[in-house]
Amino acid sequence: MAMITTDQGRAAGCFDALLALALGRSLSMSRTKVAKLLYLADLRSVEEDGKQGSGIAWRWRDRGPFDDALFAVERSLVAQNKIESKTSWWGVGANKQVDLTAKSATPSMLAGTDSFLRHIEFVLDEYGSCTARRLTDIAYGTQPMVEAQENDDREGLLDLGEAVPAIDISNSIIRYQMILDNHPADDDTPIDNSCLTDEFGILAEERARATREML
Repeated sequence: MAMITTDQGRAAGCFDALLALALGRSLSMSRTKVAKLLYLADLRSVEEDGKQGSGIAWRWRDRGPFDDALFAVERSLVAQNKIESKTSWWGVGANKQVDLTAKSATPSMLAGTDSFLRHIEFVLDEYGSCTARRLTDIAYGTQPMVEAQENDDREGLLDLGEAVPAIDISNSIIRYQMILDNHPADDDTPIDNSCLTDEFGILAEERARATREML
């Protein structure tokens, strides 16, 4: 299971939070490091909470998990004066590194109770001092990236293995029981359950999606 498109508002909040918390830990961050750390935080969130937290639709790009929407997220945060961006070139202009720094050590776009913050803090403490190259190697060794490489699925969405939400039909069952309770046992008149038929029809696509994910 994978997100189809990046939620840029959510991604911006997580991007800002990671850089703010990194500043408080005196950790240097580059564009590559931010992406890889958010990806690792997402994997941890999926493992512990059953869902991603960053809002980013991860794809296998040249250097591992990334999404082009993050460029727009970065520009937006710079324009809002929440982060600072500095580009360095080396090798006769052939290579560049974009260093990113938060203007404040306090996340300003996510609520303090946001559960994803603890995953960001964990990966910063665990991997924040790693180089961008080392983080890229770690990301390439994760299951979603291993599967993408095995399938040669470049630019394809990475499946982080989110849990398939269970479809709650308890209310439908209660309504059906009410129909049965109000229908005399010796009455041969057909039961009008058209409302239930319509309701289950609405849920058909969700049931099919859940079945595909389980298979």
